[in-house]
Amino acid sequence: MRPRFIAFDVDGVLVTFKSSWEMVHRAFGSKGSVEDMKAYFKGEISYGEWCRRDKERWTKALGREPTLEDIEKVFEDIEKYLSPGAREAVSLSKRRGLGVGLVSAGLAPSTKRVAEALGIHLWIANPICEDCEPAVEPKNKLKGLIRLLRRLDVDVKESIFVGDSLIDLPALLASGCGIGVRDEQLKKYVDYWIEDLRFFPQALLYCLHNFRPAEPYPYDEEYQYGKCEGDHFPWVRFLDLD
Repeated sequence: MRPRFIAFDVDGVLVTFKSSWEMVHRAFGSKGSVEDMKAYFKGEISYGEWCRRDKERWTKALGREPTLEDIEKVFEDIEKYLSPGAREAVSLSKRRGLGVGLVSAGLAPSTKRVAEALGIHLWIANPICEDCEPAVEPKNKLKGLIRLLRRLDVDVKESIFVGDSLIDLPALLASGCGIGVRDEQLKKYVDYWIEDLRFFPQALLYCLHNFRPAEPYPYDEEYQYGKCEGDHFPWVRFLDLD
């Protein structure tokens, strides 16, 4: 089996900021809640509730409900946030004959700007909508990846995934080859780890020559990654939610 597609996470991988949500908080003078994040991954609140709470903080800080234009303006200078090596990583992937896409649990306005800057036409991220309906839940990135790949009739095992966080684990482990970036906690789970995208050529070469089907969950031989979506993934084993 040979890879047909490579999907990049966005926040922390192709751009230097870790969270597009947090970028909006900074721009509006509000602040996100770590406790809300923990409650979400514990299953105590839904993504929609987490999203609504953040939007309420934005509204309180601005003194009015933010418009889509307000949020888009935060990312209008996206070029200055592109990670070193991002353009080269995308260009090399294309030259190697791979389809290229973006899968982000961040904000669609941010992901769209990154896609435009890097010449990527296929992406999926979370819209800012009234009901906070997600396209890619943070704990369901694998489902988001699968949704993206179905547009091209590509199986997840035929893809490479590039991520920088433990939240990316389901997608990293289900893909034919997972490349971890920056976070050293990923080293023992991914196929290849790099400090940043300047070392991406070595990682891609490794994946092209060492492509393999997904393996069982390391703590449970019967656990198959094709089903590790959302609440079924044991987040408490990986994330510090205390």
